[in-house]
Amino acid sequence: AIAIYYCLSFVHEVYVGCFGGWPVLQGRVPQKSLGLQMVPLWNWMSGLMSTALQIPLSLDFTIAMGMDPLLSGFWLSLCCITGVIGMILGKIAFDENKWSQ
Repeated sequence: AIAIYYCLSFVHEVYVGCFGGWPVLQGRVPQKSLGLQMVPLWNWMSGLMSTALQIPLSLDFTIAMGMDPLLSGFWLSLCCITGVIGMILGKIAFDENKWSQ
């Protein structure tokens, strides 16, 4: 199924790029194309829905495991805490003036 998806995507891109076809989500007037407006909206909403569902699922999980419900908040904040710790350690370990990409 994945191979078919990639093959169809490749054929579509060749058609659009080489033969002047129109992309699937783009109408003749790009500013009025519903598809191009819906994709960013869906990406934004799916991120919010995922975040909103993490809190009750985490609470249910901690209760089902017989743990204190306050640990639910701790586990959710752990990724933010480790991100801040990593940023601080990165600032200490590497001088920005010597950083060369």
